[in-house]
Amino acid sequence: MSYRVIACHHCKNEFTATHGNRDYCPETDCQKAKASIAQKKHYEIVKDLTAGYFGNYELFEDSLGKNESKTVEVPQFQISGFDQNAFYGLFTDDNGKEWCKVQDYAFHIFHQKSDNKSYITIKKLPS
Repeated sequence: MSYRVIACHHCKNEFTATHGNRDYCPETDCQKAKASIAQKKHYEIVKDLTAGYFGNYELFEDSLGKNESKTVEVPQFQISGFDQNAFYGLFTDDNGKEWCKVQDYAFHIFHQKSDNKSYITIKKLPS
């Protein structure tokens, strides 16, 4: 039976693989260490998304007050901490506009050709 010599995907040390699926050093914690690094990256992504999502929620809540909807320039909202990638789900309204959901709110970003500016419309969703 022939075995192949490969480099560990984590520490880069060479070892002889005893079967075709081995990518990490045998009898070491390289596989666990690599998995731990990957998990930390995933946690950071989730942490950033969660912070952006709740930040958007609070921003929308503060901005709308008792109003049902509001349209402002995008840079105004970005200064306040708006994250256009932090939302949960999409839906299309009867007019064909795509809206992004943030809990009880939705937002739609559009570009106005007449003044060459981007705007965001936020609205409270019906309960």
